[in-house]
Amino acid sequence: MKKLKKIFVEISGCCNLKCEFCPAAQVKTRPFMSPTLFEKIIKESKDLTERHCLHVLGEPLLHPQLQTILKIADQYKIQLEITSNGLLLQEHLPLLASCESLIQLNISLHSLTSNLGLEKTLEHIRTIIPSLEVLLDRSPKLFINLRFWRQDKEDNTLLEELLKLYEGEQFIQKEKNLRLRPRLLIHFEKTFEWPHLNAPIRSEKGYCHALSSHFGILSNGTVIPCCLDGHGDIALGNAEQESIEEILQTPRAKKMREQFNKGLLVEELCKRCQYIERFEK
Repeated sequence: MKKLKKIFVEISGCCNLKCEFCPAAQVKTRPFMSPTLFEKIIKESKDLTERHCLHVLGEPLLHPQLQTILKIADQYKIQLEITSNGLLLQEHLPLLASCESLIQLNISLHSLTSNLGLEKTLEHIRTIIPSLEVLLDRSPKLFINLRFWRQDKEDNTLLEELLKLYEGEQFIQKEKNLRLRPRLLIHFEKTFEWPHLNAPIRSEKGYCHALSSHFGILSNGTVIPCCLDGHGDIALGNAEQESIEEILQTPRAKKMREQFNKGLLVEELCKRCQYIERFEK
């Protein structure tokens, strides 16, 4: 099997925010992934992918055994990416700064204003910037993305504040990102609606990178074809009970890959996915 770009591993099934764009509030709370299951996943998948990303739903920094999780990542010398809302960044700064596996940290700033309000979000950004600088200074291979995926009036205010904080730096603007300083970028993207089975069918035709460049594993061990299947509607197997390679070679997984390559969508959730429009030529 061709090496994947990324495996999404959800270590926390709960979050400390309730965001209007996120389906976590509609999903039954899942348990934290046990370090035992996490190690099994990493051991079985470390040669299958270029990196592991702690993300699907939930806030990974809430995990009560985060230190053990990060030690396992270091033990197997994987390349680790973490997506967080950043509220617990300062609390876990020593852990993150000492994690040799961590190569990318994504902070979802677009999740904050609807939860904290504009003024508290601005205060939070001013507070975490020194922590981000500590991480960048201690790890020369680390990249940090500050995500702005909503881009409304309040996000524009946050953006202006960030530019003020890095006034004097040589900004580099590209299509989807703005470099504030080396290895610290603002990442822009369009918002999208998470797919769900109650949505109308969008199309039965389309292509997706699921299972060819990535797949995901929920905190209860359920293996899913992509990170947008937060409900686990396309459960391909369970990593706690089966090997990952066996799960990826099940008839259902094989059929999905084969039909994607033919431009066909066989799963009901895929037929309702708007994100797939980004892959249309």
